[in-house]
Amino acid sequence: MEAMKINTNFVCFKLIAINVFLFILQSITPIIDKLFILFPPDILTRPWMIITAMFLHGNLNHLFQNMFALLMFGLSLEQIIGKKKFLFIYFITGIIGNIAGLFFYPLSPSLGASGAIMGIIGALTIISPFTVVYLFGMPMPLLFLSATWILVDITGMFFPQEGIGYAAHVFGFFSGILIAKKKKYEKT
Repeated sequence: MEAMKINTNFVCFKLIAINVFLFILQSITPIIDKLFILFPPDILTRPWMIITAMFLHGNLNHLFQNMFALLMFGLSLEQIIGKKKFLFIYFITGIIGNIAGLFFYPLSPSLGASGAIMGIIGALTIISPFTVVYLFGMPMPLLFLSATWILVDITGMFFPQEGIGYAAHVFGFFSGILIAKKKKYEKT
């Protein structure tokens, strides 16, 4: 009997591995937080934070939720549009989400891949809106899940909860939609 083989050649798996590795490093080396978390007052002297913050997470739950979403939605999008286009969307939407965070939360540090992941979800929603996804075991089209999710995040922008970058989510999501439409990425 042949063992089941998993194709690990996806960029999505590599992003997850990098995030997990950096989370472990972040847990044992506090200097990582000081150098790489996005802290708005320091953006002019440490501009790399706009990207590096996308690879850091506040706790194990934060990491798990983001990496689970990246696996579920990112793998699908990468299979449809390919590695280069996937990475383009991931980084551009993550950067846009982090820039939004600078303006909406000018004194709050931020970290996490949520803006990039919401960008992936936004792009996938445009490319394949009727893909069936499961929420608590209930099948539904991705379009419905995305609409519900983004409404919660938009509401959160007006009624913020400490530690959640709603602006990064919203701007990441809509920039993912715009990129997918502008570039005319399609399901093949």
